[in-house]
Amino acid sequence: MRFALDQAMDHPEAFSITTEELQDRAEKIRSWERDVEKAQQTGEKIRAAQRKRTQQTDENEDPSMRENNDFLRQEHEIQANVMQEDEQTLDRLSSGIHRLKDTAVNIDEELTTQTHILDDIDKGITRAQLRLDGALKKVGHLLDKTSDKGKLICIGVLFIVLVLCIFLVVR
Repeated sequence: MRFALDQAMDHPEAFSITTEELQDRAEKIRSWERDVEKAQQTGEKIRAAQRKRTQQTDENEDPSMRENNDFLRQEHEIQANVMQEDEQTLDRLSSGIHRLKDTAVNIDEELTTQTHILDDIDKGITRAQLRLDGALKKVGHLLDKTSDKGKLICIGVLFIVLVLCIFLVVR
């Protein structure tokens, strides 16, 4: 929860939550963290008291009670080991989820960058298309304005220039 809140505080624009609501949630999380810490301290005190009581009863009990307590202690150790393995598995799962989240954030950033690049390319293509359309219209108007007689004269002059160029090159 702390991680999610930190992300929301760092990037409030990505969430549809007001600043006041973020502050309220931050205060709730701090309160929950204090409550959890108190519960852990209380649990530690209870375990210490149980250990002390177990040591006192071990000194004063008969052999059958000692066997029963030994069995219970072994079972408790087995359960503690299983819980520790579960916590390690959860830690590995948590780190995997964090890596996955980081990868997703990187992908999102890359997609945002690529979107901007594609938008720029699209704008450039649109501008070039508009310029090309304008040039084609101007050429069309120029061809429409020029008469057929003028076109034939232009072709004749260009042909004579071509023949002169060839004659000069061959010579």
